[in-house]
Amino acid sequence: NRKFAFNFSKVIAIGFAASLLIELLQPLIGRVFDVDDIIMNVAGTILGYFLYKCFSMTKRLRKLG
Repeated sequence: NRKFAFNFSKVIAIGFAASLLIELLQPLIGRVFDVDDIIMNVAGTILGYFLYKCFSMTKRLRKLG
């Protein structure tokens, strides 16, 4: 039924890859690469994943009862 089923490791890998790509492109527009941005973006990806899981679980529980 689900079109897109992402497990935790896939979500982290996609978040890391997107953040790394953006950081690698920044020197081309006159900005600097900052590893702290990657760390914070991945932390935000993790937080967003767990918030999504919590809200979707709550939605399913409300639907059942």
